[in-house]
Amino acid sequence: MIALKGRAANEQLFDLVLSPLRWQVLNIGLELEIFDALKSEPDAARLALSLKLNQVALTLMLDAMCNQGFVEKENGLYRLSSLFEPYIISNSQRSMRSMLLHLAKVKHASEEDVINMLRTGESKHLASQFSTADFWQKSIDNLRSFHLSMSVTTMSELILNLPEWSRV
Repeated sequence: MIALKGRAANEQLFDLVLSPLRWQVLNIGLELEIFDALKSEPDAARLALSLKLNQVALTLMLDAMCNQGFVEKENGLYRLSSLFEPYIISNSQRSMRSMLLHLAKVKHASEEDVINMLRTGESKHLASQFSTADFWQKSIDNLRSFHLSMSVTTMSELILNLPEWSRV
């Protein structure tokens, strides 16, 4: 683990425990297409009906999404955060949805799979499928997604650093 300067070891250890929980909140929103549905339905009760989810549980999840900053809540109605919206809804040109879901499958392995690999040397984890054409096709698609989602930020930084920019 790369130690973060200025952060105590106990803070870093605590953060390791919370990081998977933060990812799960985002992952659930992406997998169940809650973010896409929220774009047109701000009411938790109607959203739960349309997604065939438990209203109480969905409301708790939406509140967790608010805590993460993905969603905002006002007067009992929810809406996507303008900061995250272009990246988490599937029909956006800068959507990172597919890429994030794919990367999570590649980068995240269950404890059981890691223990099994350590004991037997074998793994059923997606990363062990590097030799399949489907794996590489998804990787190429996700690389395109990455560049589309990051291009605005990167290009803005490049343009702002041009000496000519101060005269525009």
